[in-house]
Amino acid sequence: MSSLLIVEDEQIVALSLKIELESLGYQVVGIANNENEAITLFKEKQPDLVLMDINLESGGSGINAAKQINEIKNVPIIYVTAYANDDIIASANTANPIGYIVKPYNLREVRAVIETALNRFKYEDEITSSEARLRLAIEAANLNVWEYNPETEHLVFTGTEMLQKYFGHLSPLPFHEFLSMVHEQDKWKVESLLKDGQKTNYKIRIYSPLSNEQYWFEVYTSDIKLQSGEASIGAMKDVTETESYIRELKISKSVFSHIADGIIVLDTTGKITKANPAFCKLIGYQLSDIIQKDYHNIIKRERADESHSIPLDELCSQREETFKTASGELFYALVNGRLITHHDQNDELVMIVTDISELKMAERKLQYQAYRDELTGMYNRTYMNRAFANPHEFFDSGKFTLMFIDLDSFKLINDTYGHSYGDAILTEFAWRLKHLFRSSDIMIRHGGDEFVLMLDGQLSRQDVTRIAESINHAIAEPFKGQDVSISLTCSIGIAQWDDSIKDTADLMKRADIAMYAAKNNGKNEFKFYQDDMGCSAQYQLFLEQGLKQAIENDILELWFQPIFDHQGQITSAEGLCRWRDKATGFISPSDFIPVAEASWLIFPLGELMLQKTCDAVREIHGKSHKNIKLGLNLSAKQLSNPSLPTRFKEIITSNQIAASHITLEITETALADSPARETIRQLRKIGFSIALDDFGRGYSSLELLQQFELDILKIDKVFIDGIPEDSKAKKVCEHMINLSKSLGYKVVVEGIESEKQSHYFAKDSEIYQQGFYHAKPLSLASFIELFEERVLTFE
Repeated sequence: MSSLLIVEDEQIVALSLKIELESLGYQVVGIANNENEAITLFKEKQPDLVLMDINLESGGSGINAAKQINEIKNVPIIYVTAYANDDIIASANTANPIGYIVKPYNLREVRAVIETALNRFKYEDEITSSEARLRLAIEAANLNVWEYNPETEHLVFTGTEMLQKYFGHLSPLPFHEFLSMVHEQDKWKVESLLKDGQKTNYKIRIYSPLSNEQYWFEVYTSDIKLQSGEASIGAMKDVTETESYIRELKISKSVFSHIADGIIVLDTTGKITKANPAFCKLIGYQLSDIIQKDYHNIIKRERADESHSIPLDELCSQREETFKTASGELFYALVNGRLITHHDQNDELVMIVTDISELKMAERKLQYQAYRDELTGMYNRTYMNRAFANPHEFFDSGKFTLMFIDLDSFKLINDTYGHSYGDAILTEFAWRLKHLFRSSDIMIRHGGDEFVLMLDGQLSRQDVTRIAESINHAIAEPFKGQDVSISLTCSIGIAQWDDSIKDTADLMKRADIAMYAAKNNGKNEFKFYQDDMGCSAQYQLFLEQGLKQAIENDILELWFQPIFDHQGQITSAEGLCRWRDKATGFISPSDFIPVAEASWLIFPLGELMLQKTCDAVREIHGKSHKNIKLGLNLSAKQLSNPSLPTRFKEIITSNQIAASHITLEITETALADSPARETIRQLRKIGFSIALDDFGRGYSSLELLQQFELDILKIDKVFIDGIPEDSKAKKVCEHMINLSKSLGYKVVVEGIESEKQSHYFAKDSEIYQQGFYHAKPLSLASFIELFEERVLTFE
């Protein structure tokens, strides 16, 4: 359980936030009202995270408090503020916050920011520790690791203080300055090493301007590229002493006794004739065990037929070798062979063996981090982009079938059970996938709950269908954990290579479109790409992205359909969301409301519509029409959010609008859900009127209606259409109206579309009417104009 400290000078806000956070499973260890209290409580409680109000009117500054906390201990700090202008953010950033929450906030947002902050802080702490261990290993090996960036043409060194010791420079070092110190005959080696980006090694000479002496360095380069895609890495080691011994003293006893690198001497047949203590230590043998042993027997080759096939002149080179120790383990070494010619005896081959196991481990770790997804162990998007750019490097034919997989409704799992359980499901699903495919296929976690499969070769449609079915079968088995068992489905888009494919990007686009088609067709399906899918997928993408922007940019409008009494006077109106795009024109609610329902957008959309309802109430009442009430529709998904009453109360309070002026319209399906019923009770307790919309088409029982407190029943249009001609329709409608009255509910009949229907219901003064016969939905200005016209008519 994560512990939190709240620093907030508004006691009511702080206590409310404490209750909400504890309901989510967090431990709130204290509430501080000012700067000094925040420091004192932090020292005493040592929380995992601090929620810090920037403006502490009770005393001090939230920014100063954050700085002092950072000096005590490094913990994630999230700023909570009602103001987020550039000056405040610039000042707050001096205390290194890990996130911001802008008031007013909702609980989902607070939870998301807290979890993100805790996870990010955890990962950053692990990375810092990992980097420290890696640096220690590099320094222990006396290596100087460098990074070359061709764009800036600078060398950045880490490890021992080589630059300052030998050359009087600090990192980064301009490449042209470094090159000016290299011996003229070795310059081409350096340029080749750094600019070609190949895995290789050279020995070079460097002139030191400090000592006026020349030094020898082993330079090692890797073909691994950093994630930027440009910078390359390698290492340098001062081997001046080794070179001097080999060149000046040849195979002196002093070299064998004192040099840290391993040294072995071979005769012309490849047998070991001498070895120094360092080499014996590296390989784990006693000297007597390896004398006269064939050199090829202590190194590991990729193929058995390579063991004795390396010519002597190739051993007189610099290369990497993998040695087999006495215990059967392997270690990686950089080997440099030199042929020593004797006038009075046979020639000998002297080999310097430098252990580079630590560097290889660092290289492999960098490669893993660069190309692997940390959670699932699958390849990541960086690796996918590399495969897309050079498919012939990964597949013999250069062609592949692409499958784009998206887990259906996965966000609900994270929201309900937490991200740790969601991560466990992603890991399990990745493990199941790995057991379905060939080693030549490439499996990628594209991000979140999306996966990409690159299937080697040009498979038949039948083969790909079988594979897609096996994926659906694999995911169908329930995922178990946290005392729950969850069944999942996925939507799969498939694109196969054919003559119409321009490039790998085109193939990816087609698989993405096919996946959207599968998801829009009800999910739990796989679809092969077809040309006619493009327009539908683009429109769906437009709706998802455009709706988010429309909410953020306040483009959506709230229109009103009036509700009339039996005399034809307007008593209230139902608010209806309308989206008018500049390029597309009006977009039907039947298109964009399901998009909002299927995502988190329904929550900011609902809050925006309530804000607009408050604005409309203010304007209507400002014209002395204070008896008019406005309605707002709520979906079952909105009502499932327990923080909804709090957010709605905050909005009407900030607008100084009484809840009694607003009617919240719900559907019958919401009454069947226990959490939703509790949310409705809380909303009614605040003062909102509750109307049951489309009554008669849902699933509510008479017992449930009797138990639940409502204010208005709106009888659905389907029961009105046959009136007054249809006697059965009249009887059904009459019974529904009598039932509503008996329960004490106000009655509104929807879908009035004819004069006959209006006259029929006008006989009862307790029945209110809504429908196109009276008025279609209107903009706020048109609604006020119509209302005032009706008032003048009756006056």
